[in-house]
Amino acid sequence: SELPEGTVLLRLIRLVRLVRLTRLTRLLRSFPELMIIVKGLAFAARSVCVFSLLWAIITYAFAIILRQLTDGSSIGTTFFKTVPESINTLLLPAVFGANAEVINSISAGNP
Repeated sequence: SELPEGTVLLRLIRLVRLVRLTRLTRLLRSFPELMIIVKGLAFAARSVCVFSLLWAIITYAFAIILRQLTDGSSIGTTFFKTVPESINTLLLPAVFGANAEVINSISAGNP
């Protein structure tokens, strides 16, 4: 039985990826210091991801709370109309500081 032409190409791509991976592992084995740095970067990336997830959950919870608490007030209609706008109000000044106004004006022009 003849294989379709697409599977031959897929096998070739898989082989090239495997060769590149073996070259990378050979390089990492020849420089143990490089492997220590790569492992450290992986641990740091995991910590940053966990922190970002926790920050997003807390921001989402506060956005819902503030949306409910300020419903019908002037502050609510200005800053907390919807939950996504509440998240925007809470995150932009915290992350970008003085540039939050610039980002808000740019995003208001391109909804």
